[in-house]
Amino acid sequence: MQKRRRPDGNTAEFPVALMLLLLVGVFPVLDLLFCGIAACCTYFAANQICNRAASQRTYAEALNAAADEARVFNNSGFAAFARMAPVSGYSGSGMDLFVAQTSTDVGNAIKKWGPNTPVTDPIDKNAFVYEYATKVEYDVSPLVKMDGLPFISSIPGLGTNYKLSMTAHRAAEYPLGLSGPGSALALKGGSAPKNLRSPGIQTMGFVADPESEGWRTPNIYDMIKQSGRKIVTQDVLIIDSRSFNWTPTSLNVPTGAQIWVDYKADGAWNVKPSDSPVDFDANGQTICPDSPFPCGMMIGKVGLNGSPFALGVDQWNFPLPGSGTLYMGCKEGSNGITPSSIGLSEPGQPQPPLAGTYGDRADNRGTMTVRVIITQ
Repeated sequence: MQKRRRPDGNTAEFPVALMLLLLVGVFPVLDLLFCGIAACCTYFAANQICNRAASQRTYAEALNAAADEARVFNNSGFAAFARMAPVSGYSGSGMDLFVAQTSTDVGNAIKKWGPNTPVTDPIDKNAFVYEYATKVEYDVSPLVKMDGLPFISSIPGLGTNYKLSMTAHRAAEYPLGLSGPGSALALKGGSAPKNLRSPGIQTMGFVADPESEGWRTPNIYDMIKQSGRKIVTQDVLIIDSRSFNWTPTSLNVPTGAQIWVDYKADGAWNVKPSDSPVDFDANGQTICPDSPFPCGMMIGKVGLNGSPFALGVDQWNFPLPGSGTLYMGCKEGSNGITPSSIGLSEPGQPQPPLAGTYGDRADNRGTMTVRVIITQ
């Protein structure tokens, strides 16, 4: 009589079969899924970096901002989880910045600059479309590294690390700044101030178009570079002579900072048109030497409780007192209460009870478009 085979007679083969299943099926699938996660993270990094670069006003700012954004991602949990390490790139960030110029003519010819170099051709927004392009590259380690197995050990993504590279494109918001530091804000200079007979744009704190031509000091960024100082922050805004409140800028002044100001050359205002029909610049009205500043002078202060100081036209590399938010405004004439009044209230406060020959801002006219640069 034939004996029946014991049901557990071949259980010794199960560990081998399970190991083969893991090596051939499960582990490679996990590595493949992990590769997809790393690819998504790489694409996310390229887009974030490109978005940051595209919003900058000058190429130098775009390059620094892109590198900073790349470092933020490289130190994030995404990069750590996906086992990503940057490969070379600008300042070792794994990122390189390019500029693409696409012709608007038939054929859409494309010309590129880079990596990490500004545009060398003249900027022509009518003939070309300008884009920033960021290329990122990372060295990725597999989730399950099977480097001890023959044949598999040399396969990227299974037995060895592999490289992932992605590129993202975004339109440059300030194409005039692509040719070098400061060019988006400093172009041709301009003519002498002219009279203003219409109120114009009166939105307080409105950010002016920094690409417009006509700045009084077109070489201000070269001056800053020659001074050896570093730009901390900057803003471009409109100051209305009819505002009875201090205008807050977006600038938070650090301790020991210095200010540089520049104006659009066509900016002019007047605090008493009935007495002097000729409009004047940010230095104020010389026939009105009101204490402590001339009538109509551009003045500023740091912090709500800071002491006012003169800005005027040629205020470059001027040390700022204290730290905090920078405020600016037009100096009004004497209000009949105290000769040293500046006629400005805190932001959001109602108009104070002004009286006297000067002090009533209702008859003022004109605005100043000013760019403010803070350095250390």
